[in-house]
Formats: sequence, C-alpha cells, structure tokens
Amino acid sequence: MGYAHETRLVGPQDMAQVVGSAMYAGGLVDMGSGHLHPLNLILGEAQAAEALGVRIFEHSPVLELIHGETVRVRCTGGSVRAANLVLACNAHLEELEPRLSGKVLPAGSYIIATEPLPEPVAQQLIPQNLALCDQKVGLDYYRLTADRRLLFGGACHYSGRDPQDIAAYMRPKMLKVFPQLANTAIEFQWGGKIGITANRFPQVGRLKQYPNVFYAQGYSGHGLNVTHWCARLLAEGIHAGASQGLDIFSQVPHMTFPGGKALRSPLLALGMLWYRLREAL
Repeated sequence: MGYAHETRLVGPQDMAQVVGSAMYAGGLVDMGSGHLHPLNLILGEAQAAEALGVRIFEHSPVLELIHGETVRVRCTGGSVRAANLVLACNAHLEELEPRLSGKVLPAGSYIIATEPLPEPVAQQLIPQNLALCDQKVGLDYYRLTADRRLLFGGACHYSGRDPQDIAAYMRPKMLKVFPQLANTAIEFQWGGKIGITANRFPQVGRLKQYPNVFYAQGYSGHGLNVTHWCARLLAEGIHAGASQGLDIFSQVPHMTFPGGKALRSPLLALGMLWYRLREAL
C-alpha cells in the first residue's frame, strides 16, 4: 500500500520556493496534509452533536468517579450516571483517575498572530501557503491565515507556569525564523495545555478493572488529527462491544513519568532542557 498523496524533498537551492527563511537546509513537502481553523472545527462539531441530541455541560468540573455496573460522575452541581464513560481529559486529567494519572503530563504551547501582512510580504514568507513545522524537540510551527496574518507557535513549557507576556516570549522565536518581520506588530497571543506522553504515543483503550470506562489521551501535540481517529476507535468499542484497533492499542504499555506527583514535571523539564542544549550545540 502506497501513500496516495504527493510528497517531495526540497533541497537548499529550492527552499525559497517554500519558505522565506535562511534557517533551513531542506525540507519535505507533503500534499496530503493541510491546515484549518481548529476553533471553528470544534464549534461545528459541537453544533452537529447537539443537533443529534447530545447535551453539553460546560464549566462542570468533575469531583469524583464512582465505579460499578454503571458509572456515576459527581460534579459540583450534580451527578450523571452512564452505562459507559469516556475519559477525554488529556492534559487536564490531574488525579481524577489514579490508573491514568502520571502517564500524561501537561505542557504549555503558545501562539502569536501578527497584524495583517501586505500581500508581497506574505507571499515571500510562505509562497505556496503551506503549513510548516521544523524538527526540533520543541518545534516551531506556523502558517498564514485567510487575512494574511502569520500564526507562529511552539515553545513547549514543562514548568506548569505560563509566560507573563506570551507575545514577548514568542516574538524572538519568530524573528529567528523571519527577521524581516522585526517591525511587524503582534496583535494576538494565546496559549494552552497539550498532553505529553513519555514515548509521544497516544494512549487509547479501556480500564482493565472497569471495562465500561474508556480513555483517550496523550496526543503530544498532534491532537487535531489523532483525536478524531481515536474517537472512531472508542465509538466502535462502545457501540459494537469490540474494536480490533482499540484492542491493539489497549495492549500498548503506558509508561508512568518518574518522580511522583511532585517531581514529574521538573524531571521532564530537565530532560527536555538536555535535548535542547544538544540541539543548540
């Protein structure tokens, strides 16, 4: 089985046709990939779910899971009882389910957006309107928006503390790639938590002790596409009672980060610092 989409290697002499930066010696273009507006995607999916009768309760933190033939989920404002439960908390699981806690750690990821760029500038930065990323341990990723802003993201933080000023923190990283934007204003900044696993492999399956409790987590920065694939496996497992893909993933051992609750994040931060120092050298 071959890959159905065009891929091509780009050498140093042709990099200017892909990205207006002197940082890169080469690259790989994959025409089977793409980019979209993730918030609009999730809002559309929520709207479609509600049209099918799904009820969505926001701002309802879960306090406790009570296991049994049915699962009771106790929240601050009441409780819900269900035949099956899917834990899709990812970076925000904390200590809710001890059998999964410590297998995913939250990492901060941040994005800035410039003011709208003149057409010639946008064309010089990303001539083919591709979404790009590099191969660093803490990678940079960026693309143009429909109104010709540059979205520039990256800089995974493992300390649990967000930068006080995301724009000030991210701007030097953007200018290292695109120094020609030195006089360009940053108009938007935001960040959030992604769930990191020790082997960067997603974790999806069901709890051995409670087969009516399913989980999916730890997409390690690739959640936009991997979540949809994991959701299909979970739906098959719940609806049909069995899923070959879900069973295979359930057999993958999930590593627990060392250090216990207090030292997991600091130890991970030290490890990532070591790899970043190696990259710098």
